[in-house]
Amino acid sequence: FILEFNAGLGEQRIRLVVVNACMSGELARMLSEMIEFVVGHGELPVRDDDAIEFSTTLFSGLGTGLNLLQSFKAAKMASTPYELLAPRFDPRHFFLRGQAPLPDAAPSVPAQSPAAKGGGGGQLSSAEEAAERDARWKDLCSFLNRHGVYEMDAR
Repeated sequence: FILEFNAGLGEQRIRLVVVNACMSGELARMLSEMIEFVVGHGELPVRDDDAIEFSTTLFSGLGTGLNLLQSFKAAKMASTPYELLAPRFDPRHFFLRGQAPLPDAAPSVPAQSPAAKGGGGGQLSSAEEAAERDARWKDLCSFLNRHGVYEMDAR
């Protein structure tokens, strides 16, 4: 069903499927014939806790701007039997819609404009939001660097 549905969607097609179930390798291989990127669990059983940790890490990585390969490598630390199938495409170039590749170094925090200083209403100014993103970015890079998934500049 998913393959027939996907065929008629054009640019809005499904590009990533995660089959987070025990022994899902055969299904993942079959889906990878028509879907660009498929993640499956090979032919071994998976503990529920490992499957949840894998999914949480994979989707968190994608949500913070990592590409699919970086996210998959980080998630694979939770459960090694997972496999990423992408026979015709490069997972380093897959990002969530609207996401851009992460820069090599943490982004700089823009100066706060006089208009933003007034702020108010309990909302963060654009400079505060940028500082918050900068801190999250550095924490993520440090975590990935410690686990050998991403090399971060020491700047």
